[in-house]
Amino acid sequence: MVQIFLEGRETIFIEHLIRSMWPGNPSIDFATESIGGWTKLHLADNKFKENTDQGGKNLVIFDADTAQNEGGVSQRRPVLESKREELGIDFDLFLFPDNQSDGDFESLLEQIINPTHGGLLGCFNDYETCLQRLNAGSEQIVYKIPMRKAKIYSYVDAFPKSRRQEELFKKHDFFFGNPEFWNFNSEALDPLKSFLSSHLLSSQPTI
Repeated sequence: MVQIFLEGRETIFIEHLIRSMWPGNPSIDFATESIGGWTKLHLADNKFKENTDQGGKNLVIFDADTAQNEGGVSQRRPVLESKREELGIDFDLFLFPDNQSDGDFESLLEQIINPTHGGLLGCFNDYETCLQRLNAGSEQIVYKIPMRKAKIYSYVDAFPKSRRQEELFKKHDFFFGNPEFWNFNSEALDPLKSFLSSHLLSSQPTI
């Protein structure tokens, strides 16, 4: 089995992406595991070792983050590789958004929204610019700039939904299976698809 370790909120996304890459293929054997963030990697070391002992593969897909929150590809990758050695666990690593740029899961989602609705993000950017202008000249921050998570939430929230869909949305369902919202053919997904393919396909038994 290929065990995929994630920070948390990306689980549904990764599961949908894999199923969309190999629709109707039950031989793709994988499971996702949320561990709460890169600083909690050590809490799952037994799960890594158990899967390795059973002949499985471990994948870690975390945010690269940015220098503003003590991250960035050039810093996060060596830290996680060092943790891998320190804990004595085995895994291959991918960092959102594309394994080579600073950013996070939300950075990737911004790139795969349906282009038809790109103007929605423009509205949010205008809002951020307005807040920055209102904060200008003040010694203290008057208004907090919303996190990128709020931008993605607002994007999905903007679409009319049925009562059932609204209930699902409140449970943080972003409807990744809806092509009206998301473009899973976007080139922005190619690095992640390539990473998953190299591990998921190579783990399948040959006949």
